[in-house]
Amino acid sequence: MEKKEGYKKTKIGWIPGDWDFVKIGSFTKPESKKNLKGEITRVVSVTKYDGIVDSLSYFNKQVYSKDITSYKIICRGHFAYATIHLDEGSIGCLDIYEKAVLSPMYTVFSIDSTIVNRIYLFSLLKSNRLMNIYNHIGAGSINRRKSISYTTFSKIDIPLPPLPEQKKIAAILSTVDKKIESIEEQIKQTELLKKGLMNKLLTEGIGHTEFKDTEVGRIPRGWDVVKLGDISEFINGRGFKPHEWANEGLPIIRIQNLNGGKEFNYYTGKYASKILIKKGDLLFAWSGSRGTSFGPHIWNGTNGLLNYHTWKVGYSSTYIKRDYLYCSLKRITTKIENDAHGAAALVHIQKRFIVDYLIPLPHKTEQEGIASILSKVDEKIEILQSKKSKHETLKKGLMQQLLTGKIRVKT
Repeated sequence: MEKKEGYKKTKIGWIPGDWDFVKIGSFTKPESKKNLKGEITRVVSVTKYDGIVDSLSYFNKQVYSKDITSYKIICRGHFAYATIHLDEGSIGCLDIYEKAVLSPMYTVFSIDSTIVNRIYLFSLLKSNRLMNIYNHIGAGSINRRKSISYTTFSKIDIPLPPLPEQKKIAAILSTVDKKIESIEEQIKQTELLKKGLMNKLLTEGIGHTEFKDTEVGRIPRGWDVVKLGDISEFINGRGFKPHEWANEGLPIIRIQNLNGGKEFNYYTGKYASKILIKKGDLLFAWSGSRGTSFGPHIWNGTNGLLNYHTWKVGYSSTYIKRDYLYCSLKRITTKIENDAHGAAALVHIQKRFIVDYLIPLPHKTEQEGIASILSKVDEKIEILQSKKSKHETLKKGLMQQLLTGKIRVKT
């Protein structure tokens, strides 16, 4: 922007004249104390979206070493980031425990709270400008292995308002965060409601009084039990190579696109019609992150070509409804994840196994009724997700304005 009265020029542009322009290392200090006696047993991890989390609760299994005596100690108010994944946003501040330990793969540092506000700093460290810097300063030739040491991290220059203004900015951003958290809780509760309804409707149906015992449990007497392979077909995508990617043509639908990812590579060559995906097609990601990308998805985007690691699920519409099949696959996804191969949070299942899974199958009319009930819950979840997205966009706009001093706040 053009020079304004009360502003000064820095290497990142104009900032308010009463702001400092300093290196991160001027108010932080690396912390490397080890858990040598094993006295601290609480283990935390640093995640891309949720910051620092309790490892056992978050992953529902132990993903850390049995011997944690070499792990670093982190105290309340300390920051930590994944040394090789900082460019993906894996950074957080411990505020859930007084003390914990985390893997040596993380970098831990403390802050001088007389200079910087913890919440303000976290917002700044997650801002687009800092994320771009992480992407450029990492050492290493492989994109996902860009190591950023504390020494390198500490040399990053940032604009720093007076502490009272930092606190005011932090309060504004925290208000938006609380609203987002409230919406996330509503989404979580609605998803729990859907899960309960799904388990009930897909095993008890609507209005039945007579039941029978089967391989999949107690179900209405008039229902069948079928193998997935007998009612559906799992067609794998194509493994598109990087040299085949283009800037135009049909979008290549990858696993990240199933969860709303907007970035696509394109393909202009010949392709088999079986991998052409249209809006409304039922897909199943057979390799992916436990509890997120793995499992069934209904494609709501434009026409595209299916990438490897995902199946297009074919079925006879005269025998089974798409939405009922989707719900049935969704209901057994946790079981499939538990049976699947893989370590920690990443799993995959082979076609020869999934075709043998059994599901209960009512008459098509009842399938429609069950799917209709569950779709109403889905509509509520979509409305809440839209509200969350709008507040996240609001927060990004506020960060862009407040963290650069383009908009000042009264203290």
